[in-house]
Amino acid sequence: MGGNVVTARAESIGEKIRTARREKGLTQSELARQVGCKQSAISMFEGGMQSVLSRKILAGIAEKLGLPAEWPAGYVEQDSGQVGGRDAAL
Repeated sequence: MGGNVVTARAESIGEKIRTARREKGLTQSELARQVGCKQSAISMFEGGMQSVLSRKILAGIAEKLGLPAEWPAGYVEQDSGQVGGRDAAL
């Protein structure tokens, strides 16, 4: 008995963005240009090195990638209007 225990880590918000962006055939530069931010911000957020994006930028990303508008709602920090967090997961 005992068996193996398999745990799955929830996909982070950055990983979700990367997956959706690739499915749409967009580069980080193309997505950044479309939503009005720098390519480095997209890269750092996808890679977990940047933990916060503005609500406006994240809403633009959701729109461009065809993600439901409400999907990042759990990541918005009430006072700052910022979205994210290194440990945020979908």
